[in-house]
Amino acid sequence: MTKRMGVDDILEIARKNRAFLSGITVSGGEATLQLKFIIALFEAIKADPDLRHLTCFVDTNGHLGPKGWARLLPVTDGVMLDIKAFDPGLHFRLTAQDNSKVLASAHTVYAAGKLSELRFLAIPGKTDTANEINRLAQFLKSFDAGIRVRLNAFQHHGVRGQALDWPKMEKAGIEHIMAELNAAGFNNVITPALYL
Repeated sequence: MTKRMGVDDILEIARKNRAFLSGITVSGGEATLQLKFIIALFEAIKADPDLRHLTCFVDTNGHLGPKGWARLLPVTDGVMLDIKAFDPGLHFRLTAQDNSKVLASAHTVYAAGKLSELRFLAIPGKTDTANEINRLAQFLKSFDAGIRVRLNAFQHHGVRGQALDWPKMEKAGIEHIMAELNAAGFNNVITPALYL
C-alpha cells in the first residue's frame, strides 16, 4: 500500500502525535531518492515551534553523491548508513551498484559529525566471510573506536528473486562477526533482537 503525502500532511501527523515523538527517521526503499522532499520536510520541522525539538534522521544505502550530501547534511541530525559488502565485485552482484560512493558517503557523513551508525548486512556465504569481516574491521579503523555498528542478519522477509534461495543468517553467525569486531577493538556493536 502506498499513500501520497506532502510536507504539510506529515507535519499535521507529527503535531497530533508530538507527545509521543522524540524524532523522525525517513527510510525506504532508498529515502534519498526523494532528496528535495526530505530537505523540505526537515526544514519545515526545524522551523515549526511545536516540532523543532524533534530529531531528523535519514536511513540510507549511502549512494548519494557529494552535492546531495552538501544539501542534506545541514538539515539532518543523523544518518544511519548501510554497507552491503566491501568487495566491489560482491557489492555489485548484490546491488547492481558500485560501492565507492557508499564508502565515500560514510566518510563524508562522519566528517560532518552526523554518522549515527554504520549498518552491515550479514549474508551467509557472501558477506560473512573472513575477507569481508576483515575489510569491515579495517574500514572501521578509519573512524573513532566508539563508532556504532549494527549487524543486520539476512532474512527472507521482503526478499524476492534468487535471494529467496539464500540461507538465513543465524544468531551464531552474527555472534561470530561481533566477536571478530570486538577483538579488533570495536565494542559498540548492536545485534538483532529477533531472528525470524
